[in-house]
Amino acid sequence: MKIILTSVLVAASFLQAHAADSTDRSGASKQPNILLLFADDLGRYASAYADPKIPSPNDIISTPAFDRVAREGALFQNAFVSVPSCTPSRAALNTGRHFFRNASHSQLHHGWQKGVADPFDKIKGMPVTLQEGGYHIGLTYKLHMRPSIIGGKQNIYDKAGSSLNQYSQFVSKAKDKDAAKEIILDQVRGNFRDFLAKRKPGQPFFYSFNPTNTHRKWTRGSGKALWGLDPDGLKGKLPPVLPDTDVLREDMADYLARRWHSMPPAQSSSRNSKNSANSTTPSL
Repeated sequence: MKIILTSVLVAASFLQAHAADSTDRSGASKQPNILLLFADDLGRYASAYADPKIPSPNDIISTPAFDRVAREGALFQNAFVSVPSCTPSRAALNTGRHFFRNASHSQLHHGWQKGVADPFDKIKGMPVTLQEGGYHIGLTYKLHMRPSIIGGKQNIYDKAGSSLNQYSQFVSKAKDKDAAKEIILDQVRGNFRDFLAKRKPGQPFFYSFNPTNTHRKWTRGSGKALWGLDPDGLKGKLPPVLPDTDVLREDMADYLARRWHSMPPAQSSSRNSKNSANSTTPSL
């Protein structure tokens, strides 16, 4: 299942990169900048979703940046995508149409019969509509749709690096793990800065960030080794559809760590009071 949520590792990176952009927007229109973070396979895993009455994996993680977004914005308790599949759900989000109305993009990998016109060719979509309204638009990492939906390949920004998408493998292999984590953050910031560099002065932007780090080769034990997430803390907390075994608890801990990465201490100060009381809970 896919839900549109913030990936905490990069949230502050975008803010830092944007702060470094010296463009004067004092005379700009009131069109808001739009930052869309679309996380594959996140589900309802964030400390904002923790419920003392319902044991769950949310009990062992702390996600202060996401929780702040939830407090100051909106936290959905009963929201669903159009369909639980990659291309169709992304196309539905970017076009505002039910997945079955997106022709080739109603199916994974968006294939279409040769010699038959694909109705999706005539669908403009949200990003291009924003571009026509004066926005600078761009996307980083996973697209899984035709580039036309983002206005063409020239609007894809990923040349600064994509190690985030192999997070556990990249960091686990490094001798200096803190340095490896910083390399990933620098790549994320670099892609965003490349995007900002092409924006005209005062121009509003739409930026879509789509990491794929949960599509992973299992780096067993990475959750505990890299972030201190103890699989034993998940006893009695796994989703009911999963057997509560040592192997699955370890896999879940590794998944959670890969999904919610720790932030540098200076960027983690917004942890809510509930989670701050537990000094053993990693700040993610």
